[in-house]
Amino acid sequence: MQKKFGPLIFFILIFSLIFAGCANANQNPASDEMLKKYGNDVYYFLGLRAKNDGDTKSAIKYLRKTVSSKSKLFASLSARELVSILPEKDATSCAANFYKSFNDEDSLALYLQQLFNQERYDKIISLTKNLDYKTAGDEIIFYQCAALIAMDDPSFPGIYNLWCGEKPWSEWHKKIFSMINDYQKNSFAFASDTAKMQDAASKKDWGQAAVYARRILNEKTNLSPQVVSIAGKSLFYGAANYETNAAFLESLLTGNNDVDFYLNFYAARLYSRVDDSFEKSQDFFKKAMTCATTDADYDNALWYYLNAALQKDLTQAVDEFKKYCSTWHDPSYFDDILESLSVQLLDEKKWEEYYTLSYCLENYVSNETKATYFYTSGTLIENGFYQPADKIKEDEIKNLYTKTLDGGADSYHKLMAAAKLGLSDDETWKYFSFWQKLEDFHADEDVEKIFYGYIEFDFVDLVYPFWLEHSNEIGLECAEAVSEYIHGKIDDDPYFNYISLRVAAKKLNYSEKDLTKKILELSFPRGFSDHVEKFSEKYRTDEYLIYALIRMESFYSPEAISHAGATGLCQLMETTAAEVAKKIGLSDYELTDPETNIHLGTYYLAELISRMEKNSLLAVCSYNAGAGKIRSTLRNCLSIIKRREIPNDIFLEMLNITETRNYGKSVSAAAAIYAYLYYNKSPTEVIKKIVGI
Repeated sequence: MQKKFGPLIFFILIFSLIFAGCANANQNPASDEMLKKYGNDVYYFLGLRAKNDGDTKSAIKYLRKTVSSKSKLFASLSARELVSILPEKDATSCAANFYKSFNDEDSLALYLQQLFNQERYDKIISLTKNLDYKTAGDEIIFYQCAALIAMDDPSFPGIYNLWCGEKPWSEWHKKIFSMINDYQKNSFAFASDTAKMQDAASKKDWGQAAVYARRILNEKTNLSPQVVSIAGKSLFYGAANYETNAAFLESLLTGNNDVDFYLNFYAARLYSRVDDSFEKSQDFFKKAMTCATTDADYDNALWYYLNAALQKDLTQAVDEFKKYCSTWHDPSYFDDILESLSVQLLDEKKWEEYYTLSYCLENYVSNETKATYFYTSGTLIENGFYQPADKIKEDEIKNLYTKTLDGGADSYHKLMAAAKLGLSDDETWKYFSFWQKLEDFHADEDVEKIFYGYIEFDFVDLVYPFWLEHSNEIGLECAEAVSEYIHGKIDDDPYFNYISLRVAAKKLNYSEKDLTKKILELSFPRGFSDHVEKFSEKYRTDEYLIYALIRMESFYSPEAISHAGATGLCQLMETTAAEVAKKIGLSDYELTDPETNIHLGTYYLAELISRMEKNSLLAVCSYNAGAGKIRSTLRNCLSIIKRREIPNDIFLEMLNITETRNYGKSVSAAAAIYAYLYYNKSPTEVIKKIVGI
């Protein structure tokens, strides 16, 4: 029998080996399609997959292929993965080769980390000599300082103090500060008031920080802008004698603009706390503006100058805004103070000043602020509060609402203006092609390739951390793909609702090309739809309003908890939830449970709508601020304008609770967008219904 079947068995064995070889070739993870799509960088993803599967040998093999990639990003990511799984000696060698190839701070930091793990402190000192402590990366300086501590090097205090004086306090500074007490063997004394002040300020222990600040400033030596900035802030928040400390800062002026900016700036802020020192404070803010060496510093000093003027005298403040608006650099930096100015002008019935200021600011403010001022001016004229003498009423109203349509990310005023102008849905929606357009934007191809690889290889845990670092480097299509991929994982974890929305919403606000319907839907998702549909029907509340409320309240994060303690999707306070639960007969509940939270939130909003005589806008505002607060504010506004009724859109602009005012606008606009995207309703008709115009 053996002789008879021997040749057959031999043939089968050979045949099997041939086919096994073919099978192994077909099982090569780097297929032609993958190589075409990613090139040799595909081995980074294959290495990650092998690592996750516990196949360390294959992971090392694949990652070695990409650690020398022409792409710095792929090489860096591969190197960091590789050193995490290689034996210590090989990991250090890998990091050294990576540094040799790229010779930059990122590769040096990885190499220093490995050297520190091996206690090769002399090598670290050699690699980090002659650092510029103003520009060098904090991680690089950290390893230098850590090595000096370990070596008991007496030069450490001077270097660390210099670093603390030149750079803002970071986690790397904090790590060294913590390490000092751990190295009891060190013979040198660590006595850095600069570091101690920075540490105390980072913990908001302003009283202690002020003590160190006084010592440092009294020495009057080596006063860097960073040190003076923190010292001035410490004196402002941590010392009681404002006038004495302001005069002290004034006495330290050096003639160096970089330092004097902060001395003048904090002297101004300290004088602002002293009675009858308004003019002196304003003079020092102007001196700070003169000393400013960066646009940001100038804008910061000007913001405080204008804010102080606004608190002192409204008429004078309007003149100051007109005078300085052409000098500021970042228009959006002044959005909040211009919003306060808007409310105060309306509160004091300065209709003409409001109207004329709108045109003065037109070319110097953000699109959002411009929309607020032009829309409000238009509705003031429309409702007979003001009439410009040299304008035809109907023509000027149309002109102001038309200018409002370019309101950037301000969807509320754009929709309201479109409604007032009677635009069709198609005409309205063309103003939503962009929220804010990114000019001269170029996506990073390697960053996008990483995202697409993470999606294709299903590394969901890596996507969001990578997005946090690189969200500004991807185009619309890539952001859409990332958001859609994460959205597809919500059955695994409801928290992915929040992540998907955050990714989409950022690109919605800043896009380099026309927005797609998909990115809009991802930015306005209908999460937890079963619960919303169920309770909206039960309590006869529009679904799109509930979706808008959830989006505004929690960004669809079921476990969201506010600083005030509001919890869950609808952000309910415990007391409110308890009252509502009692009314619906719910004795045992958990606010982080999506169904329960939506049930309670929908009932509460429906109840507010009923209590506010079917006025959805007032109900939404009451959801945020409380019904009593909204009613009293409404009565106050009516007494100001001396009328029996006030249009809801003017009331919203007059509402002196910033959070609630913006809340009402955002929820109303979002509801209109939801209605348009999913319910085949006109967004302008919906916002008219909600606002009640």
